[in-house]
Amino acid sequence: MENIEAVLPSNNYLASFGNHTNSFPCSLPVHLASSNALESLSKISRSHSKALSYLEEQDFTSHQNDDYSSHLDRYSNRILLIIKNATLKAKESLINFAASKDFLKNASLAFGTSTPSKLNALRNQWFSGDFEDFPRLQIQTATDLNGALSAFAAETNTIYLSEGYIEQNASNLDVITGLLLEEFGHFVDATINQVDALGDEGAIFAATVRNVYLSEETLRALKAEDDRATIALDGRSLQVEQATLEVGNGLRGEYYDNANLTNLKITRTDSTVNFNWGTSSPSAAIASNTFSARWTGQVQPATSGTYTFFTQSDDGIRLWVNGKQIINNWTNHSVTENRGTIALVAGQKYDIRLEYYDNTNSAVAKLLWSAVGVTKQIIPQSQLFSQSIDLTPPSASLNASDITTATSSPYQFTVTYSDNIAMDLTTLNSNDILVSGSNGFRQLAALVRIDNSVNKTPLAATYRINAPDGNWDINDNGTYSFLLQSNQVSDTNSNFIPAITLGSFLVNLVPNHSNSENIVFPADAGIVNVKNFGAKGDGITDDTAAIQSALNAYPNGNRIVYLPNGVYLVSNTLSWPAGTPGNEFKRTTLQGQGENGVVIKLKNNATGFTNPNAPKAVIFTGGSPAQRFGNSIRNLTLHTGLGNSGAIGVQFNASNQGSMRHVTIESGDGQGINGLDMDFADEIGPLLVKGITVKGFQYGIVTGYTVNSQTFEDIHLENQSLYGFWNYSQVVIIRN
Repeated sequence: MENIEAVLPSNNYLASFGNHTNSFPCSLPVHLASSNALESLSKISRSHSKALSYLEEQDFTSHQNDDYSSHLDRYSNRILLIIKNATLKAKESLINFAASKDFLKNASLAFGTSTPSKLNALRNQWFSGDFEDFPRLQIQTATDLNGALSAFAAETNTIYLSEGYIEQNASNLDVITGLLLEEFGHFVDATINQVDALGDEGAIFAATVRNVYLSEETLRALKAEDDRATIALDGRSLQVEQATLEVGNGLRGEYYDNANLTNLKITRTDSTVNFNWGTSSPSAAIASNTFSARWTGQVQPATSGTYTFFTQSDDGIRLWVNGKQIINNWTNHSVTENRGTIALVAGQKYDIRLEYYDNTNSAVAKLLWSAVGVTKQIIPQSQLFSQSIDLTPPSASLNASDITTATSSPYQFTVTYSDNIAMDLTTLNSNDILVSGSNGFRQLAALVRIDNSVNKTPLAATYRINAPDGNWDINDNGTYSFLLQSNQVSDTNSNFIPAITLGSFLVNLVPNHSNSENIVFPADAGIVNVKNFGAKGDGITDDTAAIQSALNAYPNGNRIVYLPNGVYLVSNTLSWPAGTPGNEFKRTTLQGQGENGVVIKLKNNATGFTNPNAPKAVIFTGGSPAQRFGNSIRNLTLHTGLGNSGAIGVQFNASNQGSMRHVTIESGDGQGINGLDMDFADEIGPLLVKGITVKGFQYGIVTGYTVNSQTFEDIHLENQSLYGFWNYSQVVIIRN
């Protein structure tokens, strides 16, 4: 079927108020199937007529609410007429917007994409001229509004307008219309969204209704704004979203040391574009000749009409306003003036981009405009706007706790991102943080949640990682670092946080033995505390030398070498002190605070412990003969780590009073020769081994020779690959 385009003539829509007649031009293109053309045109005409009729029926000088009536009585009919005409014009704009084919796409820029059905319902209302739900209007002083030009409060469903700003723009209806559209956008957002849409959705809505081009940079800046405020009216505190008066600050200028807009050297804010560098350049950092520049921001006309923009340049120049290129003279030339025209609406900000290059000799770049009532002039700073140049990347701080309890649950941590303006939450994802640590662990942390749904500062993001092999256990002990990846997290001005290590957490797990004792000595007990010799017990520091120094301090001294709770990482054998000939390897006790709390852990893949054909003990208490009186190991766990297939847990030799009590000997991966070896020398015993657990290894306990008997009680053996208990010729007594 053939399509036709219907344009509704503006003279059909005249609204007369008193002695004032205001014409509302309406060019509404509607593409219709020809068989329905007359009916559809009639419907649109009725929609406009209904909207205008509704407005004419409203009485701005009276209201059912007496307080509201008395409020309006203070203002002249002139003020009320301005508001009425601006309201009519705003609603006509909404009708046209509802008829546009890109309505849903453009409206979603302001309000998000989660409520298309609600947006379509509003579209149908506006298209039919139904504005029964339009918020009430109330005039306030600028002081009442804390200096704002206008505001909307969802609590009262009211748009508040500044009396002074209305007076100031009495002859500039488009400015007041723009305010109404912006505040109406806030009303729409409060109507359809449970959570306030990102940024200044009212300004985005007003721009899209007026078919204003929004660049990605402008849209990003608007979504980063926070237009919320609190005002006090009639003795109550109201949360509002508001429009404020902005002072032009100029355009963002980017200067390049090449003529093709590459090799950026300087970024600054230029109050105007009015430059004659002669044969020099904008900066000492840029060579004269063959440089280029780009100015970006927004321009705001003070009056509505057709504007002529002028450039004066030597050499090439090109200009875009509202997304349209209106000047293009990208050639080498002496000082030349170019011009282009575009229709602009008063008070509305439009994106502007000016690009320039200098080839040789003189360098000139100027930007001017003119319009009815505006003499030809350099566009003043007051009408030029740019985002403050923000080159400062955000910062990140970590909140991460240590893991001290075995668990299969994922590990969660929080990173708080802060910026001088606002964080861009869309850059937060599951590629932000790399966690690396013990045993070659490397995992990208999954993003769990962000504490806000709008771009703001600070933003707290929670991430998680899964445990290696599904469980956090003693095999995972060690330090894990958080690396924030480069080019991942940025603020709303695309300043990315560089790659940085945020911090670390510690996995410091000890076995859980329900019958574990807690052995604590008085301060004057004379024990030998390994921490006084530099041992850390943090699961990170190699404590081999410190513990060995404590053992060596009192050979044959009837001393207790004491380990407070902690994970003591070792890389070599801990040996009883040799002492003097005849007194070696005796009368020494290695005492932990508790089997649960103390772990002596062999480093994974430790040198000298990886060859099963050359076994090596982690703890050695001395060889033959039967003179190893009083040697004891008590209340601790020995863990032989991972990859140590040649490890022997303890080679234990004691005579007479010697004992091993409440000790766990465990292989992290099941490898190793044996847990408790008492077959490495003759004449071991008599002794007592009580409350011992051995996990993993080829052999749990090995005994041998024929002298001097060994007694075992309360022994637990599990997961040995060959034998739990191997005895050759020794006299052993075993109970439980």
